[in-house]
Amino acid sequence: MSWGQTAVVFLLMTALIFGETMVFNPTLRQQIGSIHSVYWQLAFPADLCATAILAIGMRFAWNRLGACRKVGGVRYES
Repeated sequence: MSWGQTAVVFLLMTALIFGETMVFNPTLRQQIGSIHSVYWQLAFPADLCATAILAIGMRFAWNRLGACRKVGGVRYES
């Protein structure tokens, strides 16, 4: 998985989390309208950080899985 694919995964996950927040949480939906709310100062940056860590972890796990499949001269085709 390349860094470009990781960025796409990150953006899709961020959009999904933001969309779920808008749909399922009316309290945060009201706070999203104000740029100075706690959501934009605390919750959104924390969501971005957690999503970035998860996307990078997925990248390393995916690449590690690909590297482990070629160990010992045995290739498993999927």
